[in-house]
Amino acid sequence: KKQDMLSVRNSEQQIRLSVLTAIINLDAANQNLALAQVTRDAGQNDDDAMHKKYELGSEIMQDVILADSRLASYDLQLVQAKVRVQTSLLALYTATGELLDKRGIVVNTPSVQAGVPQPSVGR
Repeated sequence: KKQDMLSVRNSEQQIRLSVLTAIINLDAANQNLALAQVTRDAGQNDDDAMHKKYELGSEIMQDVILADSRLASYDLQLVQAKVRVQTSLLALYTATGELLDKRGIVVNTPSVQAGVPQPSVGR
């Protein structure tokens, strides 16, 4: 009996740790997303400025291409940050047991009827 109680307690602690880890990871992913958005916006401003300077004749095409390349890299980082947020959110839903509910999936389990023998696994 004591062993069962310890086992239950251990399981509870593992679940709690999983949920807390998922929450921390989601928070970090959201912060990373905010940073990626700021970086992307700054990159867009830099790219626009490079194009304008090129139109005015004070910048060479190579620098404009480099600015375009940096902007593409920032776009990629933003998309990756968005994916990390969604992945972290799914991990949280999985840890809390809400994944199916959040997706509107209902699992019907057969009810046990009194007096009716149920098939057992392993016999």
